[in-house]
Amino acid sequence: YGILDYRGLPARRLAVLAAGLREDSRIKLRMSGARVPLETLLLASIADALNALLWRGAKRGKRPASFVGLLTGTERGGKRPEEQPIIYSSGAAFDAAWARLTGGGRHA
Repeated sequence: YGILDYRGLPARRLAVLAAGLREDSRIKLRMSGARVPLETLLLASIADALNALLWRGAKRGKRPASFVGLLTGTERGGKRPEEQPIIYSSGAAFDAAWARLTGGGRHA
């Protein structure tokens, strides 16, 4: 829109201007919580499906990383975040984490 100083405009006018932007604009992506545009996710899912077919046909090596997972942050380095090991620096650090997770209960 050619706005150089957005702070000089009223908030209502800025909201109206932001509402008129494309769905893949930075503001709309930020407002929706999306990390990448929908078109990019669709293309990544097509690439993932093709990679899965090729991997199944070749039956060798480990499964290729998911482009969608990498773009959305649900997969890093071939492992999902919930599969990453948690390493504690000491027994006391483990006990403190266990107490937070179990509400103060002792581990067996």
